[in-house]
Amino acid sequence: MSIENKPVIICLTPVRNEAWILDTFLRCTSLWADYIIVADQHSNDGSREIATKYEKVILIENNSEEYNEPERQRLLIYAARKIKGKRLLITLDADEIFAGNFLETEEWSTMLNSEEGTVFGFHWINLLPSCKKFWKSEGYFPWAIMDDNSNHRGEEIHSPRVPVKDWSSIVRLQQINVLHYQYTDWQRMESKHRYYQCLERLKFPQKSAITIFRMYNHMYSIFKNRLENSRDEWFSFYEEKGIMIRNIKPIFITWFNVSNHYTFFFIKRKPFIPRIF
Repeated sequence: MSIENKPVIICLTPVRNEAWILDTFLRCTSLWADYIIVADQHSNDGSREIATKYEKVILIENNSEEYNEPERQRLLIYAARKIKGKRLLITLDADEIFAGNFLETEEWSTMLNSEEGTVFGFHWINLLPSCKKFWKSEGYFPWAIMDDNSNHRGEEIHSPRVPVKDWSSIVRLQQINVLHYQYTDWQRMESKHRYYQCLERLKFPQKSAITIFRMYNHMYSIFKNRLENSRDEWFSFYEEKGIMIRNIKPIFITWFNVSNHYTFFFIKRKPFIPRIF
């Protein structure tokens, strides 16, 4: 399919201490993005230094002292709008990488040829440690838009990352998936989910504790019937280019554990790591 009036492709990525995966993410994303805007929020693990190594990266500052999704999303979107021309905005966190030969799919051409205001939804491919097994998200996440300069409001937690209006045309993509590396580091994920549970309890006291608990502990029930074998083509596309995306090393201390924003008290328990790993 021919591409008329090809847009500038801009990836928008918020970062806070993502050195464990950021180099791999930027190598992969540099294969398709014209620009990668990284909004760094007080990283002290070398993330900033990693970002500055890449010529496509525009590093901006997120000076907020709080966890605030709409604020960082607007910061990224406004920075992207300083780039002239038609803009395709694709929002990915550092632990999210497009799976396989997405550049050769019809859907990639569909995105590049779309009308302004068109929103695109992706599935998560949730990878387990070793990347040999995964489960697929049931819903679609609206993470890309052919920019129409509309205002972005967002929500405090789990916000749409791009402007989505009641009348937005949302294209749910089937061929292009997002590899999600959060669960490849199980201890980091548990730390992150503890942080989110406390954050939700503080910000939304009307939510019941059991509702919040279920939101962030669903992964322990996945292993009964939803696991599938990962597909080699998801990784070989990058590995042929020397990017080893199946060898992400875990870390042992995260900012979720040492955050000074809140004081939390947890019941200690032995970490659960499924035998399937």
